[in-house]
Amino acid sequence: MATDETRPPEAATAGPAWSSPGDPRGPASYQAQNTSSESRRPDTPASMDTDAADASQGTTRAAGATFQEGKGRVIGQMDSVARAFRETADRLQGEDEGDLARYTERLSERVEQVSGYLREKNIGALLDDLEGLAQRRPEVFLGTAFALGLLGARFLKSSDRRQEETHASA
Repeated sequence: MATDETRPPEAATAGPAWSSPGDPRGPASYQAQNTSSESRRPDTPASMDTDAADASQGTTRAAGATFQEGKGRVIGQMDSVARAFRETADRLQGEDEGDLARYTERLSERVEQVSGYLREKNIGALLDDLEGLAQRRPEVFLGTAFALGLLGARFLKSSDRRQEETHASA
């Protein structure tokens, strides 16, 4: 049995001082934890590379799952927006606002197209398309990124206010 240099010699056979009869941390489990370096995988460069690759794959899978959940929420919201635009177009058509109704109907169609595009693409294809857009039309890419940043900041700011109001009324 290997001894732990941090324990006094008289405790080497008795197990940890905190153990009591029937304690799962008692001498047998203490020995199992501390006796064999051969049961542990050695820390070699190859095993560390394998560990890093496993961790990377796990992170990639988790990020992919998070992306898919977010993508599903965005698609659902876009479908709702498209439906609202279509209903608005129908109402405007009923009120003899033909030009505005046609514009709103086209807007609804565009939102549905974007929603369908997102539904069909995986993260790799979306990133490739985004990179291509940034290379072909950097002004559109930067303008869109700026607008999305402003919308995101406004959303976060309004969410923060609602939380403060909820906490203040509670």
